[in-house]
Amino acid sequence: MHKVFKIVLATLAWLTINFYSQAQLPFPLPATQAGTNFGKYLQRTMSLLESSTPQKRNTVKIVVYGQSISEQAWSDTVKRMLTTRYPYANIQMVNRSIGAHSSQLLKKPMYFDINTFYPDLVIFHVYGSHYDLDSIMNNIRRNTVAEVLFQNSHVTKNDSASSSWENTYGYTHIPNIAKKYGLEFADIRTPWYQYVRDNNLKANDLTSDGTHLNTRGNFLMARLVERYLVRKPQFVADSLETVKTYYVGTDIDWENGKLTLPFKGNKVDIIADVFTGSGVGTASISIDGISPSMHPGVVMFTRPSVPYDLTWKNGWPWNVGGPIRISNFVPLLDETWTLTITGYTQNGSNRTVNFSVGGSKTGFDGSGTVSYSGNTPSGTKFVSNSKRVVINGDDWFTYLSISNPYNVGHKISWEARKFYTNTFTPPLTVNPAIETQITVAQNLKNIGHKLEIVADNGVSTSIKAIRVYYPPSLRPKTNPQLESSINNTTTVCKEIGVDLTKTFTDKNDVSGEVLYFPAGIEQIAIGNPKKITQSGVYRIRKSAYATTTTSDLLVTVTAIRCFPGTKIAKPDTACAGAAFDLYTIITDTADVAVEYMAYTTTLPGSAIEDMTAVPVPGKYYIKATSEHGYSTTDSVSILAKECVVSIPSSVNTQHIDNNLVKIYPNPATTEVYFQTDSPLEVVVKDALGVVQISKSIYHSQYIQLQNLSKGIYIVEIYQGKTKSIQKLVVE
Repeated sequence: MHKVFKIVLATLAWLTINFYSQAQLPFPLPATQAGTNFGKYLQRTMSLLESSTPQKRNTVKIVVYGQSISEQAWSDTVKRMLTTRYPYANIQMVNRSIGAHSSQLLKKPMYFDINTFYPDLVIFHVYGSHYDLDSIMNNIRRNTVAEVLFQNSHVTKNDSASSSWENTYGYTHIPNIAKKYGLEFADIRTPWYQYVRDNNLKANDLTSDGTHLNTRGNFLMARLVERYLVRKPQFVADSLETVKTYYVGTDIDWENGKLTLPFKGNKVDIIADVFTGSGVGTASISIDGISPSMHPGVVMFTRPSVPYDLTWKNGWPWNVGGPIRISNFVPLLDETWTLTITGYTQNGSNRTVNFSVGGSKTGFDGSGTVSYSGNTPSGTKFVSNSKRVVINGDDWFTYLSISNPYNVGHKISWEARKFYTNTFTPPLTVNPAIETQITVAQNLKNIGHKLEIVADNGVSTSIKAIRVYYPPSLRPKTNPQLESSINNTTTVCKEIGVDLTKTFTDKNDVSGEVLYFPAGIEQIAIGNPKKITQSGVYRIRKSAYATTTTSDLLVTVTAIRCFPGTKIAKPDTACAGAAFDLYTIITDTADVAVEYMAYTTTLPGSAIEDMTAVPVPGKYYIKATSEHGYSTTDSVSILAKECVVSIPSSVNTQHIDNNLVKIYPNPATTEVYFQTDSPLEVVVKDALGVVQISKSIYHSQYIQLQNLSKGIYIVEIYQGKTKSIQKLVVE
């Protein structure tokens, strides 16, 4: 019943329009044009219009764009037709055409008009270079999901010949560009020729000046354009899947207070649920782990001198000149910018205009100059102090001869407008039949992303759905292809580990999530893939955002011990005047070869030659270097103490064989070496029997003699209960 009601309503609306059109206008309708594919590439827009009901009023955004021809009254007629035929659709339709702007110029301000408005449909016509025309269509299809009704030109008094440029432009270049980008080619030219013949007219009978349309020409243009604005159920409404809506509770759901959606595209909206003002919390939003405002491009300039609103036509946009293209080198702030004319001089057809710019938040941001030779602007590129405003020398309004000259003090304003939301606060519902759409982010990179919405305080918020927009042109590859940057194997130090995130590249540079697993155990991902210290085979798996496509890579890791496992015991004291063996306090548990060096400073110059006999007291730095070139350094301080030799109470009088304990050199000067494999107690006495040195020796080592005077000394050596006496000469 509901469907029947819609069909009847649409039929009555169509009959009403056509009845009054034929009854009130004194012009015959154009002949029926053969072809059943009219509107084939406009079906997403037409489906939104057709499916609107009193209970569900779909929002449809339409831009009429081009030159002065597109500004004319035929576009008003088309708007009336759409709003009458589809009374329940929430049509937001604007005409932003700019007179005298061929494709060479129109490609510059279109960023203000198309990219920011982000329409569902663009009704488009322009004269000019087909190369720039291709650039315009490329921009529309790369940066928006808009369908395009792409018109060729009507017949003017100057191009009725079959060999005219407009025939080449309209029958070759425009159809080719339309085919290239999947646009709806609207052939206006062929039925225009036929209308002129059928009604015994000349081309000039449909124009006011040979080019612009008169009343009859506007009537004909509207009728020819309307033919394409029809719903054709035999065609898929959105075959390229440029717009997808994910409903909460059906397609996605809250989990632990979080709503997560991987998606592909450059724009994402929240569709708010009906909200009356209580019982629902707010939510924090992130895209790819950062706030939407942190993404470059989500603040965009709007057209200077024209308010960013839904006014149908804003009239002549730059009646005192101004920039037609403004870019930026750094991210923008959400603010209003003003360009003030500070000087104007004219010498014949040459003009010089001085100006300054400033932002409502940035403040004064620099001054510049643009020069005109006739109507042609030129000059150096202006870059503001903050680099938030960049104007090329030729990106200024050109037709000064048909506009007022620049007046000193005149101000030209535009917005740096934000197209993002960091925090979702449920808005009050104004009309339940019209969706409340909140832009989360617009003008993102047209790649895969991950949206996360976290309910504050764990309270789920009033979100009905998430809608994402994926422009069709130049879509990035969606299949990841991992390649090893280390030939699939690597040897690493256990103490350092390997960063698996740096062992591969994605040949297709697809945005997605990367997980790391021990090979064969893919149930639990590795928590810290940036420091793998264990040998094994590891699987790297990348999943493209918003698809199920994955790519795997196996990496073999061999972990070896690289650093010494050296530990230094910390003795408090040793016998004063004795030589100390540093090796006695070194232990090493590593399974690598280690070389030791000792120094007396932290920045070693010369190493100590003999680590087995260092003076006491002293502070020493011991450097351990592994066979792999890795080093550790530790320090030890050895304090002096007075030592008393413990001589056995019962000593065998038999002397130890001197060959078992060798003392050399003898005579000696500064030190004497005791060669032994067993612990000894050594006592050195002078000729009067006074003990001068007493020391315990655990293995072969030197004893320092610097404190002894020249003379003959008696050396008593005790090994267990055996005693040996030898003579020592100090020179």
